[in-house]
Amino acid sequence: MGEDNPQPSASAAATQDQSNNLKASDLNAYNNGEFESFAERWPKRPKISVACEECRQRKVKCDGVQPRCGACRRRRRPAPNCVYKPERVKTAYSHEYVAALESRLRMFESAAAATNLSQPVASQVHEDDGSLEFYPSPRYPAEGVDAMGNHGSSEHAYPEGSSSAASFTKQVKDAVASRLSLPGLGVGILSGHKQNELLFPQRLDSLAELCVVPSRGAADDMMNLYWNEIHILYPFVDRASFQECYKKLWSTEDERVCRPNHILLCSLNAVFALTCQLRRRSVADQSFAANIFFRRAAQLLQMSSFGGGSLELVQACLLLAQYLQSTESSYRCWVVIGLAIRIAQSIGLHLPEPAYLRFEKESDRKLSQRLWHGCVFLDRMVSMTQGRPTTISKTDSMAVPLPQSDGSDHVFSPSVADRAKRPLSDCYASRMEFFSESMKLYSITGDMLAIVYS
Repeated sequence: MGEDNPQPSASAAATQDQSNNLKASDLNAYNNGEFESFAERWPKRPKISVACEECRQRKVKCDGVQPRCGACRRRRRPAPNCVYKPERVKTAYSHEYVAALESRLRMFESAAAATNLSQPVASQVHEDDGSLEFYPSPRYPAEGVDAMGNHGSSEHAYPEGSSSAASFTKQVKDAVASRLSLPGLGVGILSGHKQNELLFPQRLDSLAELCVVPSRGAADDMMNLYWNEIHILYPFVDRASFQECYKKLWSTEDERVCRPNHILLCSLNAVFALTCQLRRRSVADQSFAANIFFRRAAQLLQMSSFGGGSLELVQACLLLAQYLQSTESSYRCWVVIGLAIRIAQSIGLHLPEPAYLRFEKESDRKLSQRLWHGCVFLDRMVSMTQGRPTTISKTDSMAVPLPQSDGSDHVFSPSVADRAKRPLSDCYASRMEFFSESMKLYSITGDMLAIVYS
């Protein structure tokens, strides 16, 4: 026996008819284009950042009005019950801040999209006597090149001349890559740094971090490697005085002795960076360890380079430039060599012979000669690599006499066959004589560069 369906009451039927009529009228108004009146009739509820705790617990809509929201006023709740927690308000403000940043970001993106930033990296103008290349500011993607002519990937590269060794090396590598159908062989042998890095790091380590040195055994091994493998070719350091200061680093007799100056630590870290590249490790490990020491040396140089010139400061710059030759940091190598030249000129190392006699110690006089010719040596080398005119003129390069051997720098290095043919006294070679003869060769290089860029 089924039950009869209940009939709706008269009031319910009237409410339903009124609702249907309201919806129909609103729909007709919307279809007829009367959107503004439709929006005014049914306004949207404004979004708020945070609701009061009373409305959150009751799960009702809150308009966020303070000190008492509309829902609490309608329910006649006292003002102390309508509270807003500080952490919720703070979160709401952070959301608003992020939304504002996103809005500004979209504005900048639309402005950047409307601007055409694509410009050529270089424009070439050919004349009868050769090709002249004009480059804009170095802020466009290009290939990097280390100071020895090895190309590698770099976000910001700096132009080298068409007559440079780097340009010739790149042409050879591109030719080999095209013959082998390879995308390119432009990878530096020791790409420890990129061109887009600054010469001086933006974030400076604490002085305690910069004064950290390796263990005594590891440091001694690296120093022996430097004296036997590097100092022979680049005698930029006075061995006796440097060894004396080096030994004082581990001395505990006097606290004043245990506090080395920044320039000494800079030179020491540069020496460690150089020797890391010669130790029997993988290339990645060598580059990683060398970068650590170089970073310390660069920061220590930043602390010392603007206080006044000295022989030790020129020495530190030359050691850093020597290290930068083996990285993809040809720009920084060029800048550090220029810094060394300017500091050397500020203390008169480029002046004729009577000028360097003002140094009281004989060792400082000899070191001043080697440091100035070290500046000339690296200036010629990097200028030839990058295809640029030299910074030091021929007159200034020849004003200071070449270093001479005093007999204490000889090494015993003949072959077994030579020992039988020559007397024992002739079986020694002078490091200073080798350096002086190298300077004569690079003097010819300077003459060639002067002719090319005259």
